[in-house]
Amino acid sequence: MYDKDPHKFPDARLFRRLSYLDVLNRKLAVMDSTAISLCHDNKLPILVFNMTKPGNVRRVVLGEPLGTLVVEDRHEPRTSYAGTTLRGEEERTHGK
Repeated sequence: MYDKDPHKFPDARLFRRLSYLDVLNRKLAVMDSTAISLCHDNKLPILVFNMTKPGNVRRVVLGEPLGTLVVEDRHEPRTSYAGTTLRGEEERTHGK
């Protein structure tokens, strides 16, 4: 996510990590505000990245830092997306 449209403004700044409230307060039009609020309420992280660039989906699945991560507190340490998500899901679905 950028602070302004990077196609129109060459000085647009990429955010690596934002809180849900940052996204709502800055009115970043990446997704519907209701969807962001629901993710916040359910503690679901949001990863925003360019899916049209070849190799990016693979990079994200492999845990490479890419795009903007939206979480509860933007100051939390950044971890591997794939590893954290898969371990948590695996524990819930397999009772590990």
